[in-house]
Amino acid sequence: MTTIADPLAPPARELMPAELSGPDPARRAPWDRFGRAVVMTVLPVALVVYLIAQPALALRWLWGAPFIGGFVEPTMLFNEVGYDRPALYPAFAAGVGVGDQLLAVDGVPVHTSADVTRALAGRAAGERAVLEISTGGSASRTVSVPLTRFAAGEFATLFVVPYLVGLVYIGIGLLVFWLRRNEVAGRAFVLFCTAAAVGLGGIFDLYTTHWFTWAWTLAVPAAGASLMTLGMVFPQETRFVQRWPGLRLLPFVAWVALAAFGLLTLYAPGQDPRAYILAWRYAYIYLGLGILVFLLLMGYRRMTSRSPIARDQSQIILIGAVLAFGLLLGWTLQPLFVADTRPLNAALDLPLLVIFPAAVAYALLRYRLLDTDYVTTQMLIYAGVAVMALA
Repeated sequence: MTTIADPLAPPARELMPAELSGPDPARRAPWDRFGRAVVMTVLPVALVVYLIAQPALALRWLWGAPFIGGFVEPTMLFNEVGYDRPALYPAFAAGVGVGDQLLAVDGVPVHTSADVTRALAGRAAGERAVLEISTGGSASRTVSVPLTRFAAGEFATLFVVPYLVGLVYIGIGLLVFWLRRNEVAGRAFVLFCTAAAVGLGGIFDLYTTHWFTWAWTLAVPAAGASLMTLGMVFPQETRFVQRWPGLRLLPFVAWVALAAFGLLTLYAPGQDPRAYILAWRYAYIYLGLGILVFLLLMGYRRMTSRSPIARDQSQIILIGAVLAFGLLLGWTLQPLFVADTRPLNAALDLPLLVIFPAAVAYALLRYRLLDTDYVTTQMLIYAGVAVMALA
């Protein structure tokens, strides 16, 4: 009797490309245990930082001391945010330049953001403060700036928008982790989502309170490394990863070096206050490299895979990644081509990022768990609504 195959049914072995493993499963076990331990360590810490600490610090800063008219980074250097809007950032209108270092407020030396808050305690918007700044070397000068209240629209752009985008990443990452936590691709994806969320939600803290600068410094290159690992194992593991499972952690070797360099330039005594700029530039480039490698791997799988399911998964991810990362990729790679880089525009560059985790989650879950079709469909609908709302 001739059996007619169901044309809609996917090939049995192609249904679960993550099951493709090396010849010795026992050799994978230590790496799998290590990966689970890393995720289960990082995830709770990131959730506490993101869901509780960062919103509390942002609101406390907003309702606390008056605004000096410009943002300083952890080493007290004024960054470029607001340089083109002096009406909202009056420090620049008063003569402060990008890269100037804040030394004192009203004669009180300041070395941290907490020092600035203490120096402004009891002051009110509308008063003036005298800032002592250095443009490099031993020379310094004073600038009188009007104290203001930080604009609500700027708060929405610099905190609310990135935080909501990061919240979408965490939500989708937790959904995938719940359903695919026993697979390498699921763990790599949730690690990427966590790192991306900390990087997005930490932007405002990076400009204001500086409590979690260390977490942001770790998260940016970690997002690039986890993307490279995800590209190695999904939709099918590459042959060299099947043979040597430990190689999937290779991108994190560079992450260790970049993270150590970044933390050293920020916190080691006696460091040049501008040394961290190079470390962060390398972190941006590594994030851009991770995005580029991931896109190339997805494109290669789309063109060469024998599995129609793997090709479909690659195509979904590739389209979502191109739509999501186009603007951000150009921003992260611009230090390679231009010296005068434009600042990150949260309202312009970030909302589209929610497309990527939605696309990856859909590709991860669609062909694996048929009962998740409804969940993933609703997730994509909510992600689209979020994009329109943020826009």
